[in-house]
Amino acid sequence: GMTWTGWVANMLSTEPVAPQISTGSTALPAPPRTGVPVTPPEVDREDPRVPGAAKWGTGAAAEELRAQDRFIQAEMQHLETLTKIGQGINRAIKDQSNQVDRLGDKVEEVTDETKSIMRLEARIHRGIQGKPKLRGTVALLHVGTSRYLNLLGEEITLAPSEFSGETVQWELFRLDDGTAGLRSPVSGRWLGQGMMGNIRARARKFGPWEQWEVPDGEDGPIMCCSANSYAGGWLHMTPSKQTTHFFASSASMKDKHSAPVWRVVLLTSSSTPPNGGGASW
Repeated sequence: GMTWTGWVANMLSTEPVAPQISTGSTALPAPPRTGVPVTPPEVDREDPRVPGAAKWGTGAAAEELRAQDRFIQAEMQHLETLTKIGQGINRAIKDQSNQVDRLGDKVEEVTDETKSIMRLEARIHRGIQGKPKLRGTVALLHVGTSRYLNLLGEEITLAPSEFSGETVQWELFRLDDGTAGLRSPVSGRWLGQGMMGNIRARARKFGPWEQWEVPDGEDGPIMCCSANSYAGGWLHMTPSKQTTHFFASSASMKDKHSAPVWRVVLLTSSSTPPNGGGASW
């Protein structure tokens, strides 16, 4: 009893369908149980969306940049460690250098004291030094001014610049213990210390008052051996416009280091004293 139009309406229409509850990931999670802490899900620390994540982003290029960054950070830590090690080595070297300097000064001081004792012993037993032997004619160059030690009458002074007359020449004698004597070939007098402590070339014979320690082979100060009761005194000078005053200071290391430095310039060499014998005493 269905009309033609009713059949067509049934074919072109559908019955309404009830909605289905989805079981996928969009479903709401079950509420947590009371009193049980909720552990947040782990997140990717490299994810830039997470606060504090790495600055390079994601992907293969970002991973390579992160590896380079870690390498640079490790190298910087190594450099800091090496810097600290270098600083420690530098401090150790400085400490050792200071110790060597102190030991060097101590050895030098003991050597000078030993020489002083030997001079006192030689004064008592004069024959142990032997007779002075001529080593040659020399000139004593003051290293600080490049001027020579010059004889002016009986006094000594610094010669004018570029002066090389006979008065700057000295005959250098050596005793067996290395102590030296200086005699002027112009006046024939020995350089020594006077009764008042002044330095002059007056003695006709070589004696304890005319003994010196003169550098041998290298630059150095000169010591007057008879000064300070034969304890010795380093030769110092006080320059002035007209002349230079020479005097013997103490034998201390302080006066040694502050004493003028001299260079022995060999003019003529001789291993045999004049007349084939020793110098006169």
